Amino acid sequence: MDLLTNKDGSVDLYFGPDEPKGKKQNWIPTEPGRAFFPMLRFYSPGKTLLDRSWVLSDVEKAK
Repeated sequence: MDLLTNKDGSVDLYFGPDEPKGKKQNWIPTEPGRAFFPMLRFYSPGKTLLDRSWVLSDVEKAK
């Protein structure tokens, strides 16, 4: 399944127990009423990740 991308090439992911309308491809279901902690793994990371010149953005609550 292809992720929906923004005009600038970025991707918004949606975590939650309810599927967001029109965003199913980018939805990651969570357990209702339970906390979650996203963990990411990078396979074959590039130089910018290894030298820390690229930093992953913080997870932000959608408005």
